[in-house]
Amino acid sequence: MTEQQHRDHPRSGRARAVLAAVLTLAAGLAITGETALLLRNAAQRDAAARFSVSATQTAASVERSAQRYFDELGDVGAFVANDPGATQAQFRGYVEGAGLFTKLPSLVGVFYIARVEDQDLAAFVADAQRANPSFAVAEIGPRSPGSAHYLLTYYVPGRVDLALPIGTDVSAIPSVTGYLNASVPSGAGVVGSFQDDPYLKEIAKQTSFPMINRLLGLDFFIGVPVYARPVPAGQAPSEAPIGFVGGTVADFRDVAAAATEGLPEDLGLGMSIDLTRIGLDPDATFTVRDLITGGEFEWGRDNYVRLDAFGEPAHILHVQTPAAPTKGR
Repeated sequence: MTEQQHRDHPRSGRARAVLAAVLTLAAGLAITGETALLLRNAAQRDAAARFSVSATQTAASVERSAQRYFDELGDVGAFVANDPGATQAQFRGYVEGAGLFTKLPSLVGVFYIARVEDQDLAAFVADAQRANPSFAVAEIGPRSPGSAHYLLTYYVPGRVDLALPIGTDVSAIPSVTGYLNASVPSGAGVVGSFQDDPYLKEIAKQTSFPMINRLLGLDFFIGVPVYARPVPAGQAPSEAPIGFVGGTVADFRDVAAAATEGLPEDLGLGMSIDLTRIGLDPDATFTVRDLITGGEFEWGRDNYVRLDAFGEPAHILHVQTPAAPTKGR
């Protein structure tokens, strides 16, 4: 080895060492970056999976809760079918004894509407007056000639008293007769709402009838058809119902809250945005405004989104003018 080669050898050794260190560092950074990406993707997949599972659990819980309402009201219907001459006090005793307002805390009232053909009205009123001498039919609107009457026969208020008069003929209320008639062919229970009923809204404009205003304030009602004879499971009814047992619910959120008790109340999801793809610096920040709640948030590359089935089930975000990133001096 020449003297010049001897002097250059340490330099080449150091160069190779530096190169090896740089390559090792680069490889380490690449692995670290890839690992971080994998972890982030895994975390996002896990969050999405947990959200999907929770959403499925919530839907199933609400469905089970709704079915319980139908089942419990169906039992009330069986009581009426077995004892059609029951007094108002006996009906109230059954409802309260069964603990309906405890089992179904969202329920604010239970009622029974008898479906009476026009030609049978006089006989029905005579039978009703034996149990309740003051029973009288009170029509609240026009009814198609020859059509069936829908008479409020029993009513038990819960924590909200709608002051529904016994004997009221609700045939003129489309939201009642329409939904109830829809259940006749199948015998299935129905869910309806008073809030968009055109007849009730018109009455509310022209009068100050407290019962109408209370009905319009309810979220929905549940109706279960009642038959004189039991309908075999899986079969369509062979005869028209003798009436409908109904339950009024003031606020659906009460049903959902009771059904999802014990489930996660909210979910958080991480959201990362590649700002360079929209021409922004990776460290840029910008303001987003939630068009649903009106809230404003500072966003950037990595963000957090909270979803709550009852408070914030969705977000519609409007992006404000992005701000330039702050540069150090």
